[in-house]
Amino acid sequence: MQEVRRRMVRATAVFVGSMLGAGIFGLPYAFAQAGWGIGALYLVGVGFVLLLLQLLIAEVTIQTPGERRLSSLAGLYLGRWAKVVTPILIFGSVWGAVLAYIILGGGFLYTLFGGWLGGDPIWYAGVFVAFEALLISFPLRKAAGMEVLIGGVLLCLFVVLILAGLPEIHIVNITSTNATHWFVPYGVVLFALSGLGVSPEMHNIFGERYEHHMPRAILVGFSLVFALYAAFTFVVVGVSGDGVTQNALLGYTMALDPLMQVVGSLVGLLTISSILFMMGEQLKDTMIADYEVPPGFAEAVTLGVPFLFFLLGLRDLVSVIGFVGAVFSALTAVMFIFVYERLRKNVCRHVKCFTVPRALTMFIGLVFVAGAIVQIVQDLL
Repeated sequence: MQEVRRRMVRATAVFVGSMLGAGIFGLPYAFAQAGWGIGALYLVGVGFVLLLLQLLIAEVTIQTPGERRLSSLAGLYLGRWAKVVTPILIFGSVWGAVLAYIILGGGFLYTLFGGWLGGDPIWYAGVFVAFEALLISFPLRKAAGMEVLIGGVLLCLFVVLILAGLPEIHIVNITSTNATHWFVPYGVVLFALSGLGVSPEMHNIFGERYEHHMPRAILVGFSLVFALYAAFTFVVVGVSGDGVTQNALLGYTMALDPLMQVVGSLVGLLTISSILFMMGEQLKDTMIADYEVPPGFAEAVTLGVPFLFFLLGLRDLVSVIGFVGAVFSALTAVMFIFVYERLRKNVCRHVKCFTVPRALTMFIGLVFVAGAIVQIVQDLL
């Protein structure tokens, strides 16, 4: 029992760490644009769908022996074309997330030191990238229990920030809506709640002996993140109203107390720095193990590609995470709906599986494809 509990805690922390990131800083702004009520509906609806998909991907991972990386699973069940397309979607999602972290990291550093040192915010983003590159060069993420420590600290810090804002909430900020911006929260919520690539890592933690505990860890981790997102958006929108900034933490802490902005920047910097170096290490390892990319080149492109897009002018946080969520995360989800359906057809007729109606998975896939099309059309217009 003690061993099961230890693995449960670590796997849950890994799951929370895969989701808790840049999305939490963009959610309040997206919710404020449409109205907190509309944003909350997206959070519930999209959250239910993504939780279901996490459980389906976990089932695929459990029922498939051998290599369980997502690109390998896609290739195994769907053929060579999927093994080519899936990495494009995964890399697009991860690089988009890294770009969001660079935007946030540069902003937090500028808030902390720009008033003293001056300089252009772009330079602070460059310093942040250099620091993260140094971290990714060392196997820090492999230290035992590091995910648990980071996840616990971050959850506690955000709880403190939420409690600090409760007395300053204005209900009118929560009840107002703007239906003309009804679609804004969609991609941001998808981005914030996706984390679809974490099942193989969770399976490595549990091992085949304890793999049947994976769904419970997913349920616990998802519930924690969902509750945090709901509470954080409620408090930030309730305090700031239309004044919510794209980097919501900075605007929120400034509304509470100018000194709190320093605390908020430190919390934000800790959040994205810790998650980014874990994500960067995972992406680097994937390139080295799956595609035989030289380690030096893998380290360079992990941060170099997103930073190039940053230098080219992609610095609007909500636009970046909205596009990545609505397009890359959604299409990755569609890919794994097809993987699950192939598992259902070829495996689940012989063994007991976690199943949902096929009509539901197909409907979800169609909604995600439609959402991706709408997002692309909106960005082109």
